[in-house]
Amino acid sequence: MLALPNDLFLSIVVIAAVVIFGALISVGNERQRKAIDKLHIAYKQWAVQDLRLKRGTVASQIQINDLQGWLTKAHNLGTWSQDNHSGYTEARRTCTYCGNAR
Repeated sequence: MLALPNDLFLSIVVIAAVVIFGALISVGNERQRKAIDKLHIAYKQWAVQDLRLKRGTVASQIQINDLQGWLTKAHNLGTWSQDNHSGYTEARRTCTYCGNAR
């Protein structure tokens, strides 16, 4: 079958329109991506600055007189090395699901 000149013209117009709209959508998406990236950078900078302000406020309020004692207490709480948490320590030693001692 031979394509009629009107059909050929119409198919070329449709293909050109699809390509043009695809290019417009791609340009719009790229512009939107750049705007989102700028917002992300601005939010990150705000969060870092806010954290600096909060740390500065809290740092002036915290005073540790016995640094080694505070560090030992923080370490013991983090590693469960003291037995002052007997309920938690006992639960940690025996697994209730399988009954194995740890």
